Amino acid sequence: MSFGYEVPFTAIHGSVRFSLSRYNSDEDIDTVIEVFPKIVANLRKLSPYWDNERNAPRPDALNLVQPSRA
Repeated sequence: MSFGYEVPFTAIHGSVRFSLSRYNSDEDIDTVIEVFPKIVANLRKLSPYWDNERNAPRPDALNLVQPSRA
């Protein structure tokens, strides 16, 4: 699917969507705010696209998913 613009793979790979409704409480939001950074940190440790030493996406992340053009 094309939307007429390119979204960097590392942005897509790192996307999370939250759905909220009128049934969510303030406590629900507080819980997400508390635990979500820990979840992100753990996922980054597992990701082959994240450089833990630099705490940033690997410079070669796109090369890991795009076929080589030999």
